Amino acid sequence: MIGLLSNALDWDVTKKIAGSRLVATSAIFPFIGYLALLNVELIGFFQLYIDSAQSPGLPTQSRIEEIYFAMLWISAGAILFQLSCPKEIKGFVTRYDLIEKEIEVTGPIRLQNIQRDVVKCKDAWWASEELRNDISALENVELSEQTERDDGIFGYASGNPSRADYLSTVGNSAYELLGVFYDCKRQSRFLIRMLVLIFVSIGYVKLSIPSVKVFWQLVMT
Repeated sequence: MIGLLSNALDWDVTKKIAGSRLVATSAIFPFIGYLALLNVELIGFFQLYIDSAQSPGLPTQSRIEEIYFAMLWISAGAILFQLSCPKEIKGFVTRYDLIEKEIEVTGPIRLQNIQRDVVKCKDAWWASEELRNDISALENVELSEQTERDDGIFGYASGNPSRADYLSTVGNSAYELLGVFYDCKRQSRFLIRMLVLIFVSIGYVKLSIPSVKVFWQLVMT
């Protein structure tokens, strides 16, 4: 169940919800929002004709407070996203972008390190069954006979293969490994990811409450 949820609500989905530029700009709201909350002139500016004639400022004040605290929730989610989202997710749009960029610079030693990191994800409690199967297919793949003491820089040391020769030797394994590496990152940090989604969702719900109240008043008048 957790694996299915982790795969469905991964960092890719979270990035679309909490990582957009619009949401990212809301991170500064806690530092300036109080100016709107306590501004008397602004309260009068947002007064609506459907507000009570006896106390016209109270409904407006209430709406501003609801919007303010809703934005605080969204801001908390946006800040948490920026602090916790893996750089492999923030820096690339899709797994194919990561593969394309990484394959241009990766070497045997780096791929071996990535392979070790990927294998560690296999027994993670948040990993989906599909991810576990992908890892099982790659954990015993031989990517290179080099050790960490060997020179892994292509074309600069005597006897080193070219990058094209190396990639042709390992076949599609390098591409598949990088794809699974991206999948590990997008399913990682499950609890923090859920907190980001919860914070932003609460913010959006609270942000919609003033609109629903005004709509209901218009319907009833």
